[in-house]
Amino acid sequence: MWIVWTTVMLLAALSRGEGLRSSLCIYGNVTGVIVVKLPRSGSTWLTEALNSWPNVFISKEIVQHHHTTRIPINGMMQHLWMALRCPTDKIDAQWWRSGRFAEDYFRTGKVFRRMDAVGFSINLEHVVGANWSRIIGDHPAVRVVVFERTNLPKVIVSALRGEQLHRQCGSSNLRTHQSCHLDALHLSTTAFLHQARRWLQRVQSMRAATAAAFAGIPMLSVSYEALQSNFLMEMQHIARFIGVKPHLPSEQSRWQKRTAEDLRGVLAGKDFEAIERLLATESQCVSLLQMLRDDQAGRVQPPWTALTDCIERVSPHQRSEASESKK
Repeated sequence: MWIVWTTVMLLAALSRGEGLRSSLCIYGNVTGVIVVKLPRSGSTWLTEALNSWPNVFISKEIVQHHHTTRIPINGMMQHLWMALRCPTDKIDAQWWRSGRFAEDYFRTGKVFRRMDAVGFSINLEHVVGANWSRIIGDHPAVRVVVFERTNLPKVIVSALRGEQLHRQCGSSNLRTHQSCHLDALHLSTTAFLHQARRWLQRVQSMRAATAAAFAGIPMLSVSYEALQSNFLMEMQHIARFIGVKPHLPSEQSRWQKRTAEDLRGVLAGKDFEAIERLLATESQCVSLLQMLRDDQAGRVQPPWTALTDCIERVSPHQRSEASESKK
């Protein structure tokens, strides 16, 4: 039905002398928006909220991991160049087949409006070697939104939960399989420390890559936790940053995340208590312990160096406990 509606609207637009290119591609004072993120950061939530605004289009996860082995970097760069100038789908998708693109752009009637901001979300790990100066080129106004999830234990659990969801339900996204029942997640202290090191390194690498790729480009840092605690205020900040008028819902509940926030209800058996005991052995781990418990104080982001120091200090305790358990 939407195809018929779109065809009728397109013919009407053409009869008024409006071309598709004038609707699809930017001209004048239009902001190019690049949302830099890591997996499991909640970026789909953010881009859906931005795409609810009538004159903004942000393509979701425009280049994904499987593209890196099939598409040369120059092809990716050309696609990203276009995506800063025209609403664009994933690099290997055809716009008339992709549900998300059709849902966010065509079915909402955006194809017939002039966009105020156009862009994409991207994991820089998927475009190593890209020349961002060439991608941005002569674009008149580019803004970078750096989106992070700063609660390290929840990042770890979210990543492992995504793998579990893929195994049990065939998807890594709970929104598309809300009826799928997930077993409690097993996470030993050894696995927790391994994942903590891994994610700390990824975050630090992303920050370094972002600073190098977008030197001199205006940046705004937004955290998942800040968006969750005060959605309307954070979205207003983003709107001002990218130079658009926010179209905010009258109530915040429309955009509240529905995933479980208390890790006690996600981790299996005594796993939560074991990780809690381990972190309690070192005073340097107070911030990480607050994050694990979802204390209000744990929503204030400490320096990542402090979290790294905590992980290294508790590692000997974990090895000692593991040795004792084997005796």
